[in-house]
Amino acid sequence: MPAHFCGIFGHKPSFGRVPNYPVPAGDMTSHVGPMTRTVADSALMLEVMAGPHFLDYSTLEAGPPTISPG
Repeated sequence: MPAHFCGIFGHKPSFGRVPNYPVPAGDMTSHVGPMTRTVADSALMLEVMAGPHFLDYSTLEAGPPTISPG
């Protein structure tokens, strides 16, 4: 909702979808996601941001599916 109040689109992806390194010790609540002007821009940015990272043990192995703006 805070992104909406600023007139932009914010997306909170599933935990582990976007690498988050370094994570403070014991912090399993932080999420990293795109904040853009449009939903299509957010989908494109998520494709670029997501994927495994060798320093973040909690990332998912596969990237997100390709989302074509419709």
